[in-house]
Amino acid sequence: MKPASAVLQNNSVLPYPSGTTDLQPEVELVVALHKGGKNIPMDKVDYDYVFGYAVGLDMTRRDLQRAAREKGQPWEMAKAFDHSAPCTAITPKFYSGTITIG
Repeated sequence: MKPASAVLQNNSVLPYPSGTTDLQPEVELVVALHKGGKNIPMDKVDYDYVFGYAVGLDMTRRDLQRAAREKGQPWEMAKAFDHSAPCTAITPKFYSGTITIG
């Protein structure tokens, strides 16, 4: 639900959003795909779809989220705002074989 304007590129400064007093991060693993990423059948999902990985933050205006939740309203305004998704540079994957566990 984050807009394209949410992405904040590596080494940028995150401006503190107005209208909030409780901004909180959640750390995310970002997986960048290069073979598309919509309606992939489960039996076709493999590492060939993965281009690389990055670390991202999912920034949340927690006070706005709580207020919306209390009113039974959507949380989108608390999550989907400009620069709400800072992201490191993508590191291309280096493994292209099969992983066997067991």
